[in-house]
Amino acid sequence: MAADYFNGHQKYELIGGYFSPVSDYYQKEGLAPAHHRVQMCELATETSSTWLMVDSWEALQHSYQRTA
Repeated sequence: MAADYFNGHQKYELIGGYFSPVSDYYQKEGLAPAHHRVQMCELATETSSTWLMVDSWEALQHSYQRTA
């Protein structure tokens, strides 16, 4: 959806996108462990996307990191 939007607007060029799973310290009930969520994102992007990447930094933190 994001790629379609940017491809339809000549004003911007899409160069990449990230999945950034939250750490276990987010403490949302029912949330799979961070290492599983990182792996799921990696599996989802490794063969199906040329522009999506996975950043595991947030998932590896030992406290909740607020992000924009």
